[in-house]
Amino acid sequence: MKTIGAALRENGGSGPGFDALRLTLAFSVLAWHCFSITSGDQASPTHGLGWMIVYATVPMFFALSGFLVTPTAARLTLGRFVLARGLRIVPPLMIGAAACVLGLGLAFTTLPPLDYLTHPDTLAYWRTALCDIHYRLPGVFEDTPLPQVNASLWTIPAEIVCYAALAGLIAVRRVVWWPAPALGIVVLFGVDQAWSAFGHSWSFPFEKQFAGESGKLICIFLVGALAWLQRDRIPLSPVLAGLATGGLALFTTFGSSALATNPAFVGFASVALTYLVIWLGMLKAPLPWPLNTGSYSYGLYLYGFPIQQAVVHLTGTRSPMVVLAWSVPLGLLMAFLSWHGIEKPMQDLRRRITRSTRRADRDSTGSGGDAVMDPASSR
Repeated sequence: MKTIGAALRENGGSGPGFDALRLTLAFSVLAWHCFSITSGDQASPTHGLGWMIVYATVPMFFALSGFLVTPTAARLTLGRFVLARGLRIVPPLMIGAAACVLGLGLAFTTLPPLDYLTHPDTLAYWRTALCDIHYRLPGVFEDTPLPQVNASLWTIPAEIVCYAALAGLIAVRRVVWWPAPALGIVVLFGVDQAWSAFGHSWSFPFEKQFAGESGKLICIFLVGALAWLQRDRIPLSPVLAGLATGGLALFTTFGSSALATNPAFVGFASVALTYLVIWLGMLKAPLPWPLNTGSYSYGLYLYGFPIQQAVVHLTGTRSPMVVLAWSVPLGLLMAFLSWHGIEKPMQDLRRRITRSTRRADRDSTGSGGDAVMDPASSR
């Protein structure tokens, strides 16, 4: 039976459907926010298909990230990996924060411009550019049901912890079999969740980062990373994809959002959703023009929520469909500008870093660069 690794090699190291999957997930988040923004209620649905869709969307993003970023960690040195991830995440985030403070903020604040720019909340919001996330600007969107500028950014700290975990694996890969620490962290999360389910608590390093929703995202990211590290041992099977789908369907039909705190369900969902992400990513799903001209999911993530808030503020609408109709084209426009103006130049710089690493490895080892990879990840 064909393995995930064999399928990846047949497709040049990636999957033909990952771009479409990433964009589909981004649009799903955008659509869900239309309901929370217009109602002011950020609570997830408790029953039916809605609760599973809301539960699964962001974790699927993290599973996809774990699966796709780990090859970079396996190839690069620690310093170059940190630089590459920083170039991918931070510059667009800095521009997005500046656009909110100096664009939307100045346009919509009810305060005089100088008072607004010197307000403590405005000064604090600038720290968002450095991944210290803040959500409010003074006098901005205070008349909306959900008076936040960009609530989407709550996942940034969890993403940073995920990259820090990969950086730690790079640091130890020459002395231990590096899937082991990743598996250990996942098991630690499971033990903590189970212990908490019985009303107990305990302390360990980074417990705060593993608490609540962020912990679930870190866990599924590491499951995605483990899936790539063991890609040559995991079959790519429609039967396994069907079993994962069937299990999730049963939980959807007979379960509720209360399962989100159940460690057994979180463990199953992490594995099932990761496998489905990989399975769907290996299917051929070409994007139509102009969606195939760049990678627009991060731009939608950065600008979708502020655009939706602006629509609600300017029109006074409380209709999710009206907000969606405006935010999709406007969000894609901003994502287009972000990709071609900021992200793609940073991507090109990252590729130059990667190519220089490969050349250095070939010059020093004559092995085509495989010396920087753990043997378990290159078989």
